[in-house]
Amino acid sequence: MQSDADKLSSFAWAKFYLALAELVQRFDFQFEGIRAEDFECISDQFIIGTKAKGHLKAFVSVYDG
Repeated sequence: MQSDADKLSSFAWAKFYLALAELVQRFDFQFEGIRAEDFECISDQFIIGTKAKGHLKAFVSVYDG
C-alpha cells in the first residue's frame, strides 16, 4: 500500500509529464547527427537518462502549424 507521500509524488510526476507534453507540442525540434536510438530511455529518475547521455543538440522554433 502506498503512503500519502508516495501517492503525492506519483501524482506530481504525472502532472510534470503532462505539462512537458503540452509544452513540447508548441515547438518544432530539429536534431542533427542523432539516431532514433539516442532517444531511447534507459533510466527514469530525477532526470530522464537517454543512450546519448543527455547530449542531444536541438534547434528549436515555435510551432507554426
